[in-house]
Amino acid sequence: MLVFYAVPLVSLFLCAAGSVAYLLWAALRRPSRQVRWAVIGAGVAVLGYAGAVAYGLAFTDPVQVCGQKTLDNDFPLVRVRVDAFPPDVTCQWTDSGTYGPSHPTALGTWVI
Repeated sequence: MLVFYAVPLVSLFLCAAGSVAYLLWAALRRPSRQVRWAVIGAGVAVLGYAGAVAYGLAFTDPVQVCGQKTLDNDFPLVRVRVDAFPPDVTCQWTDSGTYGPSHPTALGTWVI
């Protein structure tokens, strides 16, 4: 439940901080209209990407992402680690101690 409220609050804080930085930059430098729109567009794109990644990882069911290592479930899933930045989902099975953590999943590779 904390993640549900934390992501919007962090997004709101970052948006407010970015707005203050933009207003200071625009007041001191007086850039052209095209440059201002480019900066606003880049900021919105970064904020949108970060929000999508955070929400996607917060509401991802790691068991479905990791699945089973083999069809006969010889190595059951014991732990899943989800990192927001850089976005990554690491699956560890009972044999991970011998062979190391699993390969990057399609989700972690695609998001990066």
